[in-house]
Amino acid sequence: MGFTIKDYFISKSFFYPKMMTLVQEQLKKVGINVELQLVEHATYHENIRKNLNPFVLYGGTRITDGDVWFGLFFYSKEIPDPATGNKGSNFSHYTGIDDLIEQGRLERDPEKRAKLYHEAQQRIVRDAIVIPVVDGPNLQPRNPKRVQAPFDPEYGEFAVHYTYNYPEMLKILD
Repeated sequence: MGFTIKDYFISKSFFYPKMMTLVQEQLKKVGINVELQLVEHATYHENIRKNLNPFVLYGGTRITDGDVWFGLFFYSKEIPDPATGNKGSNFSHYTGIDDLIEQGRLERDPEKRAKLYHEAQQRIVRDAIVIPVVDGPNLQPRNPKRVQAPFDPEYGEFAVHYTYNYPEMLKILD
């Protein structure tokens, strides 16, 4: 028993074919067959913004600010909609953290902002919005004699600070 996803469009560029083959094999183990259709990278981006794939494999590097990640990938105003021409990147069509994104954009207190982003992450995990497939290392060197990063363990090893290192929380040491 299972089902088949026909014409799953995937970019033939960069890491996409190899990664999607890995996903395809994992899904096959639970009875989901994915028929891949390789397309040019620009066509892939057009297609995912037309909602032609039932799920989206996406990767990229963004500046290290939580608002950028949440705003691009989880804000309702970024849901792609061919009818309106919105070419956003909230491919999950998630609307569950808009309030926290908007509060975070206005909050200037770093501790309060971090708590808002922490709550946003908790909601995303609770609602199982995304499935991280791979996370390439993002090395950000720092001199521990000059810079201290006081991360609260409550935020977790793979929390937003993994890609967003809260520069406003870093302290220059004498």
